[in-house]
Formats: sequence, C-alpha cells, structure tokens
Amino acid sequence: MKRPLRVMTASALLVFCGALALSGCSGSTGSSASPSAHTAPADAKATGPVVIIDLRSAEDFKKGHLEGAVNHDFSSGDFSSQISSLDRSSQYQLYGSADQPKMASAVMRNAGFAGVTELGTLDAAKKTTGAKVVTG
Repeated sequence: MKRPLRVMTASALLVFCGALALSGCSGSTGSSASPSAHTAPADAKATGPVVIIDLRSAEDFKKGHLEGAVNHDFSSGDFSSQISSLDRSSQYQLYGSADQPKMASAVMRNAGFAGVTELGTLDAAKKTTGAKVVTG
C-alpha cells in the first residue's frame, strides 16, 4: 500500500514541477512599427524586428514620443483595424496613458501577436528602453 502512495506522490510532484517550469516560460516584448525603429531585447516567442507603439492620441504623440515609435491611438475605436496589417512575428513594445498598454496588449495577443510587452507610460518606457523623447 505504501508503494502506490509513493508513486502517486512522486507523480504529482513531477506534474507540479513541470507546470511550474512551463509557467516561467511566458514572456513578451514589442516596439516601433517599422523595422528600422529603435530595437530592444528579443523575445523568445517573436522573431521579427522590435516595434514601439505609442497608444496615445495623435495630438499627444506630436507633443512628445519615443524616437522611432509609431502611433496607433488605442482610444480611436479602430485599434484592431490599425494593427491588422502588422507583422505578427515582430516584437511590440506598448506605452500609453493609464491602462492603455495593458488593454492593447490583450487585444494584440488575442489577435495572434506573440511578442507584446507593456512598457507603461511614456516616462516608464523612456527609462526601460533608453530611447529619447522627440516631438513632431
């Protein structure tokens, strides 16, 4: 009776360790919409260039954005159509106002984008990427 209990305990432990190891494999990254944009660390899931996306309004983007970033206004109501032509094998880093990066990353992941990273606000994204803030 003790032997089957040991086998079951060992099996359960192996399953738990395997699940724990696999859960540590999920990560994401992303950046600017053109391949020549600012690059960042690679993501294991995505293989293409890094694309930095500014999720704020065009007006806010003109006032200041990360160098090399592209603007896809998350609040515009057509974010899904804006990203529909983007390369799903690229890596995307998202920054914006409040919860925009979190919500946009969920939309992108549901649309099949493997490499998406939330950078937070413009200031947080600047610190994380080391990119300059430019206007225009």
